[in-house]
Amino acid sequence: MISTILLALLFLFIVFRRKIFPWLLLFFANQLMKRFQKKAQEAQQKPSKEPKAKQANTMGEYIDYEEID
Repeated sequence: MISTILLALLFLFIVFRRKIFPWLLLFFANQLMKRFQKKAQEAQQKPSKEPKAKQANTMGEYIDYEEID
C-alpha cells in the first residue's frame, strides 16, 4: 500500500517537474518582464523634476602659483 502511494507521488513529482514546471516558470518570467516594461515606460513618460545643470560658457581665471611667491 505504501509503496503504491510512494510510486504515485514519485510519478506526480516527475510529471510536475517535466511538464508543468517549465510552463509555470515561463508564465512568471513573462509577468515579471511585463511589469518591468510597464515601469520603464512610466519612467520615460514622467518628466524629470530635477533642474538640469547649466554649463558655463566662460572658463575660470588661470592662476600660476609660481608667480604668486
